Amino acid sequence: MFRLCYAYFDKYEKIHDPTSKEISNLYLSELDFCFYGGKSTAFIEEQTTHVVVHSKFLQHLAEIQAINHQRPHKFHLVTDVWVEESVKTRTRQDERSLVVGLK
Repeated sequence: MFRLCYAYFDKYEKIHDPTSKEISNLYLSELDFCFYGGKSTAFIEEQTTHVVVHSKFLQHLAEIQAINHQRPHKFHLVTDVWVEESVKTRTRQDERSLVVGLK
């Protein structure tokens, strides 16, 4: 389902710093994502296709969007709900239907 998807899970106090404190619980979403064929990355890299943020912890949203605007190949910005709904329906949901920050 998530084959060919590379996701950065925004779960740390500082972006790109896995040594910093965890501020959101995306652990189960990340496990589900990897179990269903996705690859998790510790950093937003060139091959990153998705950035997953917790639906209730959006404090890094502006910074993540700024990173995305600088990239030639954009990533999808989704919440943990996208992962949960995809697993629940056993079909990868349309990333655009669960876009973050455009409400």
